[in-house]
Amino acid sequence: MRLRSRKHERGAVYVEFLLAFVPVFILFLGVVQLSLVNAAQLVVREAAARACRTAIVILDDDPARHNTARGMLHGPPAPAGFFASIANALGFGSPPAPGPDGSRFAAIRAAAYVPLATLSPPTGWLLGALPADETNLEASVTGTAERYALGFAAYNRAGAIVTLREAPGSEELANDPIAPDATLTLHVTYLYYCAVPLVSGLMCSTLPNLLGGDAVRHALERMRAHPLDASQIMHQLQSDREKAQRLAHELARAENPAVLAPLMTSSGRFAVLEAEISLPNQGARYHGGYND
Repeated sequence: MRLRSRKHERGAVYVEFLLAFVPVFILFLGVVQLSLVNAAQLVVREAAARACRTAIVILDDDPARHNTARGMLHGPPAPAGFFASIANALGFGSPPAPGPDGSRFAAIRAAAYVPLATLSPPTGWLLGALPADETNLEASVTGTAERYALGFAAYNRAGAIVTLREAPGSEELANDPIAPDATLTLHVTYLYYCAVPLVSGLMCSTLPNLLGGDAVRHALERMRAHPLDASQIMHQLQSDREKAQRLAHELARAENPAVLAPLMTSSGRFAVLEAEISLPNQGARYHGGYND
């Protein structure tokens, strides 16, 4: 009887250990993921600062080194077609789209891409060698030269959106040409890949969900469960949809938004990180000023 009692006691100890270990382990993973997201936010802010410091210098750089004039981020827009010209003449045409990105804007983007490349997703996941929902604690905290290079050359072109804004806090883009005494506001939006197992689904969302894919379904489920809170639920749904529309509009400003297409069918989890820096343009008038 004693032996049987001791076995029972050992089994109870194992069960108690598991009951205590599992929540503590999940809490540990949650702290790791939260720490990684906060560290990534610091990197995004540093990327915005680097790109803004580059902008206040590169916009006044020697035109001989660039394919655009001073203060210009984009080249001349493509000429409007016949029907577009008629619509514009009649006053109901759409505003002309900006021209292709110039070398000045490319240099500004590259300045942000350098630190952001350290945050790129695992190489195997980017190349499709890992499952779409692969999570790995080691991959979250380690990096390789291949991962950095692939993040800089490929992922950043869609997952990192670098823009110059009209004013701090504005959603509108700055217009060319940018005056030598203007205040430059540079904004960076980054899709950070969450790879910590078990908790990434709690702290991050898939790209379709970030774009509002499940917002209506969740709202309907909440209304069925709490019909008296319908007004509050609808207000929350409207807020979620506006946030999703803003993100979709922002992602469309990426250097190559088409790279994001595979992520729309992926179950990988992301956190949207943003940073904005404002600095006065140097207006240094290098190499003869604005008349050359």
